[in-house]
Amino acid sequence: MNRQSYCLYLPSQYYGTINSALNWRENEFSIYLQPGRNVGDKVSIVRLDTPPEVIIINELTTGVSGSGNNALLYLPPYGHIGYLRGTIALDIIPQNGNFSIRCSVPDSTLYVVNELKQAMEQRNISVLDQYKTEVIKTDRKTIYTHQSPTLDKIVYWFQQDSINFYGELLIKKIAQYTRICAVDDAFLYVLPYYCFTLHDIEKTAVATRDGSGLSPTNRITTLSIAKVLIGVQKEKWFDTFYNSMPIRNDLRVKGGSLRNTLSYAGYAKPQARNNNHTLVFSFIVNNYNGQSTTMRNKIWALLDELKTCSASSRIAHGSTIIVLGIYMSLTFSTENTLH
Repeated sequence: MNRQSYCLYLPSQYYGTINSALNWRENEFSIYLQPGRNVGDKVSIVRLDTPPEVIIINELTTGVSGSGNNALLYLPPYGHIGYLRGTIALDIIPQNGNFSIRCSVPDSTLYVVNELKQAMEQRNISVLDQYKTEVIKTDRKTIYTHQSPTLDKIVYWFQQDSINFYGELLIKKIAQYTRICAVDDAFLYVLPYYCFTLHDIEKTAVATRDGSGLSPTNRITTLSIAKVLIGVQKEKWFDTFYNSMPIRNDLRVKGGSLRNTLSYAGYAKPQARNNNHTLVFSFIVNNYNGQSTTMRNKIWALLDELKTCSASSRIAHGSTIIVLGIYMSLTFSTENTLH
């Protein structure tokens, strides 16, 4: 197994943080910033919660009002020097007076070890030797055990906050537990194998390169997503999964985005009390023009119409309705048959 994995195409941002066998506080830290008084002025670092042995070189400048946050930290995995570059807007400070950016730690193992060391010293327990990470070590001695949150809580926050490296770790753990492939190959095989074996989805419909969805080379069809959402309703753990999904506009929906790409999938319950249909929807919009806000609003408007449609008495009682969006063209079906 690789000691840690990370997204090579991303700066050190929280959504692309590294992961390893030992992870702590979502493997991220915050930098608190204060813009200058004029455009072009240097941005001040107000507070810095950096991991141990990390030096931040601040090259941030103040941008024009309304330009938002364009700050990026370039800090490579296992690195010790990070460069903070870009701009933050002159008017970016919120009402509470605190503005911060979330960044990825370069070494999650040292991050948790440093915090353990501090806790020990607060209790007058001296740590004499300099700590370091060792991949291969046989004479280990357990000094403290900390329990992970349970799986239902991990899935809940994975869905609610899009903690991407949770997905990476879950895929690796499934590969390790099921032995369907080597852990190093987990991203390539686990999800396609699951979709094919349990949901009868052709293997060419699902091609993954990571466990979080950040890779632009991932490929999946909206029909595949819809089939999975329908199939898992039969599982005994479905209620836990369903309740973990964010609620928006009276929908249980999970969204994702990359540049010029938006995706949403989930469930809608009918508004009428005597109606127990389930509306299952899946949208992937690629290479659209214009603002992402405009495209989102169009998707929400369409889903509002479809929720009304799902309450229609013309649809068989208790049936599942599938709505698929591919490049914003639609396929509409009832009772699992596509037309």
